[in-house]
Amino acid sequence: MLIMKEKCNCRMSLNPVRRLHYLEYLMQNETNRDIDEFCCMFEFLEGGNCCTYGKVYFGILRIIYAAMQEIEFYFAEPMQNQIIWTYIWTDKLYEELILQLKMGTFTLNKYQDSLSKYVEQLEQGLEGNKDVGSLDIIHPDKINVVRIGLLGSVELCLKYWGKNKDEEIKGMAKAIQDSLQFWLKPEGALIEFVVSQEKSRNEWRTFLAKDYRKELNELQKLVFGKGEDCIGIENDFLEIKKILTKKEIEATDKSVL
Repeated sequence: MLIMKEKCNCRMSLNPVRRLHYLEYLMQNETNRDIDEFCCMFEFLEGGNCCTYGKVYFGILRIIYAAMQEIEFYFAEPMQNQIIWTYIWTDKLYEELILQLKMGTFTLNKYQDSLSKYVEQLEQGLEGNKDVGSLDIIHPDKINVVRIGLLGSVELCLKYWGKNKDEEIKGMAKAIQDSLQFWLKPEGALIEFVVSQEKSRNEWRTFLAKDYRKELNELQKLVFGKGEDCIGIENDFLEIKKILTKKEIEATDKSVL
């Protein structure tokens, strides 16, 4: 993680990656902040505008990476460089998008609707040409808002536990405990949570390949003194297992999630 300076305050950033950096800045800073500020990443999981902005960010990320595969300038670049360039360009275009939204050029929901249709077409076109399982954990076609918002927050809690932020981390752990099942209701979120990424390629050695349940259990043990496997999920895991063998999630399956 980058160590941020006060002048780089990203508190109000709608960019999930920038906001995760800001959360680490809060963990490092001696200044007392409201607990809601420490829970800032959870806004991307709770629905509403912030959630939509998160979807837009990752949609743009995928589109830029796909476009880059057709630009000769990037052909000779190693995969790692292409990934870095994708995040850099996404950051720049995303900030311009937010500026246009503030100017009233178009609405967020209308933009998201158009973007999601394009991303869906893009993913359908590439479905038979790539093995997502072989991609690096931060690859634009593999990263998502749940991994950044939930796993990112949990890892920072574990990293800074015992370093003068225990009360804030307790508040974050309680928020996770109260809201986890709600956050996992969207059809892709629960599958993201259940399928372990521990064996994924991880050339940058980031925490993003860690297992959600293991990390959340570790946080629960530290904060609440609970034992192993204490994350309460009421869903039927046998049914989830059946769903994971299918190519698509049917309407009847969604009731399980």
